[in-house]
Amino acid sequence: MISEIQILIDYNASSLFILCSKLERILSKKQNVRSKAVDNSSLSVVFQNESIIKS
Repeated sequence: MISEIQILIDYNASSLFILCSKLERILSKKQNVRSKAVDNSSLSVVFQNESIIKS
């Protein structure tokens, strides 16, 4: 099951992409995860394995 978490933040686009890359680097060590900047104020992180949320 794919779970999606959306985080609303008030940063500019470049900060958002930096945050995405850091999140992806940290989380992908344990499970498959994709993160992307949706727009200037939101971040979408998609967990491809539900177990990462339970741990």
